[in-house]
Amino acid sequence: MTVLEDLYQNEVQKLPLSSQSEIALINTAIEKGGLGYLDSPAQKLIDPMALNEPTAPDLAVALQKINSNDPVEVVRDDTSVRIEFNDDLLFSSGEAELKTEGSNVLNKWVDLLQQQTGVIFVEGHTDDQLIATRRYPSNWELSASRASAVTRYFIERGIESDRLRAVGYADTRPRNRGKSSEARKRNRRVSIVIQTLT
Repeated sequence: MTVLEDLYQNEVQKLPLSSQSEIALINTAIEKGGLGYLDSPAQKLIDPMALNEPTAPDLAVALQKINSNDPVEVVRDDTSVRIEFNDDLLFSSGEAELKTEGSNVLNKWVDLLQQQTGVIFVEGHTDDQLIATRRYPSNWELSASRASAVTRYFIERGIESDRLRAVGYADTRPRNRGKSSEARKRNRRVSIVIQTLT
C-alpha cells in the first residue's frame, strides 16, 4: 500500500479536517494507489480498515445474493468492486436530497455493506454540463453533496461512520466521454466502491 505520510504531514496537525480538505486528501490518496500507514494521530482512523478488506471472491458471492431489478451496474477489478447508481435513481435533477425511491434502492445494499469490512468510498460524479445555483455554485459542490447524502443514509442505517469516505469528483471521471444526452446520463452517478483483497 502507498505510504501517505507526505500527504497528511501538515493536515493531521489541524484535525478535524474540513470537508474540502478531506476530499482533497482522499482524492490524492486514491490517485496514488490507496490508503496506507501513517505515523500520526490520524493512523487510528485509517489503518484498521486497511487490514480488514474482504476478498474479491467472497464479495462476488455476496453480490449474487442481492435480488435487485434496479438498473445498477456492478464493476469488478483486481482491487475493488464498484456499484454504480445513475443519479436519477437517487436524486432529482440538480439536487442532492435523496428521493424516497432512491432511499429504497440504497436500502437493498445496506446488508451487504454491513457484512463487509474495510473502507467504503461513496463517490459523487456529474456530467460536464455547468451548474451555478445559489446552493451548488459548481459541479464540485453538487457531487460532494450527493456523496455526503448517501453516506449519511448509510450511517443512519447502521454502517459505521469510520468505514465511510464521501468523495466528490464533479465531471473529472466520466464513464463515457461523448457529448450525447445518453453519454452524459451515464456520467451522472453515485459510485459505492468497496476495496477488496485478491
